[in-house]
Amino acid sequence: MGEPSDDMDNSPIMTQYRRIKSAHPDALLFFQLGDFYELFYEDAQHAARLLDLTLTSRGTPSGVRIPMCGVPKHASETYLARLLKRGESVAICDQLEESQPGKGPVARKVTRVLTPGTLVEDAFIEQGGESGLLALWRPRDRFGLSYLSLAAGDFRLTEVETREELLAEIVRLSPSEILIAKDSGLAALLPPGISLQELDELDFDPLSAQRVLIEHFDVDSLSGFGCDGLGLGVAAAGAVLKYAERRIGQRAPHVNGIRVSRRQDRIHMDASTRRALEIDLRPDGSRAPTLFSIMDATRTAMGARRLREWLCAPSQVLEEVLGRQAAVSEILHSHIDNAISSPLSECGDSERIVSRLALRSVSPRDLVKLRRSLSLLPDIRAPLEATACPKLLDVASKCPDYEAEIALLGRALVDQPPALLRDGGYLADGYDAELDRLRGVQRNAQDFLSQLEADERLRTGNPGLKVGYNRVHGYYIEISRTSRTPVPDNYIPRQTLKNAQRYTLAELKDFESEALSSESRALALEATLYQALLKTLQASLPALKETASAIADLDALQSLAQRSREFGFCAPVFVTKRGLHYKGGWHPVVAEHSTTPFIRNDLRLDDEASLLIITGPNMGGKSTYMRQTALIALLAYAGSWVPAEEATIGPIDAIFTRIGASDDLTQGRSTFMTEMSETANLLHNASSESLVLIDEIGRGTSTYDGLALAFAIARHLASETRSLCLFATHYFELTALDESPGICNVHLSAAEHAEEIVFLYRVEPGPASRSYGIEVARRAGVPNSLLDNARMELNKLESRFVQSERHEPNLFDAPNSRVDSRAQVVFDRLSGLDADDLTPREAQTLLYELIATARDHK
Repeated sequence: MGEPSDDMDNSPIMTQYRRIKSAHPDALLFFQLGDFYELFYEDAQHAARLLDLTLTSRGTPSGVRIPMCGVPKHASETYLARLLKRGESVAICDQLEESQPGKGPVARKVTRVLTPGTLVEDAFIEQGGESGLLALWRPRDRFGLSYLSLAAGDFRLTEVETREELLAEIVRLSPSEILIAKDSGLAALLPPGISLQELDELDFDPLSAQRVLIEHFDVDSLSGFGCDGLGLGVAAAGAVLKYAERRIGQRAPHVNGIRVSRRQDRIHMDASTRRALEIDLRPDGSRAPTLFSIMDATRTAMGARRLREWLCAPSQVLEEVLGRQAAVSEILHSHIDNAISSPLSECGDSERIVSRLALRSVSPRDLVKLRRSLSLLPDIRAPLEATACPKLLDVASKCPDYEAEIALLGRALVDQPPALLRDGGYLADGYDAELDRLRGVQRNAQDFLSQLEADERLRTGNPGLKVGYNRVHGYYIEISRTSRTPVPDNYIPRQTLKNAQRYTLAELKDFESEALSSESRALALEATLYQALLKTLQASLPALKETASAIADLDALQSLAQRSREFGFCAPVFVTKRGLHYKGGWHPVVAEHSTTPFIRNDLRLDDEASLLIITGPNMGGKSTYMRQTALIALLAYAGSWVPAEEATIGPIDAIFTRIGASDDLTQGRSTFMTEMSETANLLHNASSESLVLIDEIGRGTSTYDGLALAFAIARHLASETRSLCLFATHYFELTALDESPGICNVHLSAAEHAEEIVFLYRVEPGPASRSYGIEVARRAGVPNSLLDNARMELNKLESRFVQSERHEPNLFDAPNSRVDSRAQVVFDRLSGLDADDLTPREAQTLLYELIATARDHK
């Protein structure tokens, strides 16, 4: 902030403030002055705007006013939470001692720097949410990523190649704060709305980062964590760990390992796919109804986080998937969820409590909850040990008896400790003899004062004499000015009031010294004993962290089991041959929130029919049918049962969608450009084991451009990529592709009755006979006069169909066909048809085509 000048307040307190602020230029400094946190200068102006506070000022000797605002210390969490939610960082500067008259400014230091991605306190993290920190590093054509959640002790790294993969990881991890190097150019690639911190490039130095991680984990190399060959990810991991530990001002001992996250370990879904499937977030930002919201029957916050993780990153490791599914099946058949439901509900968020224990920021109330959670482990473990399920037995093995820890916590803490450490009284009587003695002095104080007051009233003959206490003047004897009794000679004047005089006695002064010192000494001793208690408990950190993770797994598994029972799901069968078959499948979210019975449908995707062209009216259920297919596959690979009567699922490495119309103004891309970019991404990255959902491709440009693109994309996916694909379209011309290998037509049925369209929502073989666009428009409220005009125009367009066919080449003609082969084409078409199988619409369309072919030949 520069050297002090005449317009600055150069008092000792403000000099101290500026020195501390200079060490934290990028954070709002909450500077404790007594019972308030105060902010000054630009911090005050910025915070006043964000928090809607009254901006006041502090004068300087030169008459210049320094902007100033503040919040009560006891209510600061509310204001801090609002700032952190808006992406701000806050440095908390606390007083380390009580103010003493004539001693100058008290000692102060920054005790915590709060940033959106380094939070561990429940007060600052939304229920069921996460505070995550993500570091990105790209010195070349690849990205190194590392994610750290201090609240859960979760630390991982990975590397990706493209911006699309980068965005997919950011959406999946949903970090609260992102770290990049200055001048790296990465800021332009990132989605808006996430707090961004730019670090020095040296923070990402690979060799330095490797040393940081090796020293932190106390190992000789990182090979044991599977980090070999991932130099970019290691650089990001070193940067994120250094940043986090600087912010919390200490090591993070509960971060005792790092996981390498590889694409082949989980089903890949890009950002647009996650939006379209509404796994845990809707496009409008709301969290319900989503797949997660209906599948969440967890009893703990850590279980909810684990369930969300499984749904957002379904595993490709079949051994892991089958282990979860077997556990879900065992819980369902044995009704274990009934036995563990109650103890799970009382476990609390042990995962975060253990993290705060590691950072020594855990409260006595947290430890009481931890004690209760540990005492419930035998009730949770017993029904699991009675099974033969490996996954459940593994959970049971990680829930040992913590007899020593439970006994220590029971002996150390009162059952209902105060909310704040500074209030004292959280350690139990009998835990420490000296603490008991000091507390005894305080407890006996009132008895002493009452007896002194009675004795002095008797000795002086003054029934109005009072013995009292205040924080400024200490203990006193108060005598009213109207009293006519003489004041004893041994009374020492202490304070003159308007209507009374206050005195003290040598005896009272001795008691005051002992009582006040015992109070402060008791608080100091209690704090010291508490820190020693935390140090003792930290020896159990690795086991406690493992137990908390196992309980989170169990909670997520029982949630999947409970919902599978409630919704009537089935256990999917996994096979090694590619394909996806189900009978009686439904969309779990739509069905759960529908007021009418959901129409269930079947699906078969395999080598014989790897691409289904889906036609039918708008609102007829095409999009729901496609999405339910993706959700069935997603739930299966998350380890759950699925919404179908039966399901058989082969290997799936990715799910891609191209659904909906949207632009990307931040990147300067139109709706059609966004559509084509997403399509290009899936065409480049989809494999024969990918599930691809495409809805209305090519509608953002001219009819023939769009039709040509849709045709080429469908053929490429069927013949080149050979993905398992659902391809919904209103281009009826595409239905001719069913003559190509691997492509079949299905349609969502509808009917007209008394000029009303009736959606049947049944998936049936073959193409739709019509689109019912005008009927849907009528149901949407379009004026009847406009609809009449539309019908007239539709009739004109259909009557000109033959003429237009003469001028527009048939997109589905073979490239080398000639005019003199038209007769053979007509013959081939007719010889392969059964007139009884044609609908009137199909027969009319065929007739138009044959007439046009004949005229061209003529």
